[in-house]
Amino acid sequence: MYMAPPIRVARQFRLPHVRLLSELAGNAKLASAAKALNLSQPAASRLLREIEEIVGFPVHQKEGRGIVLSPEGRQVASRAAELIVRFDDFAQEIGAIHQGQIGRVAVGAVTAPAVEHLLPALRRLRRTAPGILVDVDVGSSDNLVPKLLAGQLDFALARRPQSVSRELLDEVPLTEEPIDFFVREGHPLAGVPALSIEETLRFDWVLPSAGNLMRNAVEAFLARRGLALPPIITSTSSFLMTLGLISHTDAVAPLASGVREAFEKQGIRSLPLRESPQVEAYAYLTRRDRAPSFATAAIVEILAETFPQLAVRL
Repeated sequence: MYMAPPIRVARQFRLPHVRLLSELAGNAKLASAAKALNLSQPAASRLLREIEEIVGFPVHQKEGRGIVLSPEGRQVASRAAELIVRFDDFAQEIGAIHQGQIGRVAVGAVTAPAVEHLLPALRRLRRTAPGILVDVDVGSSDNLVPKLLAGQLDFALARRPQSVSRELLDEVPLTEEPIDFFVREGHPLAGVPALSIEETLRFDWVLPSAGNLMRNAVEAFLARRGLALPPIITSTSSFLMTLGLISHTDAVAPLASGVREAFEKQGIRSLPLRESPQVEAYAYLTRRDRAPSFATAAIVEILAETFPQLAVRL
């Protein structure tokens, strides 16, 4: 018996061939299978002949006035039925991807929007689309934007560094970021009403590294009032290091006000300053040459309820 090369079978078999065989696995007669597939019997007979030409052996035989599968045909039809089940699963998966129900997203965010907006959005996404896997990178804009440009992030809630050309990024400004000054519970300044910034300068400060946008904003805020930074400063880009230092010492740390609620649960308090600095607005950043995936759009759709300007990106 002639045996068709596997490569030929793979190349020449089409979905209508597989669907007919799958239907024949459940419907013994060709007429019944053709009706189920909305085919005329001559069209079904032609498909059957094409199948036999491809595989190189008969897959049907006459029985009474009808046509049924041969023993070899039943074996092939059984495999075809398995393929159709897998194909239908595949089609459902594609539909889920289109609806943003499954997929993988890599997101970057500076601290405030990560805590205040991204975290609640991801909690909701977990309920509505549990099949979406999300990787979150929380850091400074200087660290996040290069990752975005390298394709390691799908989008970032951050600020475009001046060193990065506007032509490379699609940028949707979201909101300015107020800064609070945080201390441990029981700190000498905790609970003192209507503090001035001068009163914090007699304590050590924990600041982001030089050149960081928040640090620049704090330094400019002091300079406008003729003030200098306190003599003892610990510079760190580590959020955990900052939290550890202000938790166990009398140090003061300026941080995004959006983390206030989360910090208060850890025994950290914000100082009631009469005036505070703020950082320029952070933005929704994406690469201009990269269209958002359906899974990304599912997250952005949730964020757009808080930031309506994102609706145009859906």
